[in-house]
Amino acid sequence: MRIMLIATILFLTAMAISQEAKPNATSTNTAELAASTGVTACIGTGADAASLRECEKRDTARLFLIAGKQEAALRILCNTRTAIEVFRPNGALGNDKYEDNVAGNNRCLQAVGLELKGK
Repeated sequence: MRIMLIATILFLTAMAISQEAKPNATSTNTAELAASTGVTACIGTGADAASLRECEKRDTARLFLIAGKQEAALRILCNTRTAIEVFRPNGALGNDKYEDNVAGNNRCLQAVGLELKGK
């Protein structure tokens, strides 16, 4: 459990650092938000259905990474709630509009060096 939490934090921190390579007002906010965002436990206290779905996404990403499919793993990780919130244009506390979530996912994919399929 701790390893998963540490790996997720390191992943999000690396994404935030890569965002800082392009200096702008949001890159500092992204790094700060990534550092302050927590990941909900998969089991135990506070493990509701939404938390379990997020945990399953991280576990699936981990399995793809083990299988040598890094791109698939990164696409799944960029689709987690935490990654979307970190890269959402209005931040994690912004309104939860679909367009902002899609933009957050797109920014995450760009941060890890991936492009959207079909573009």
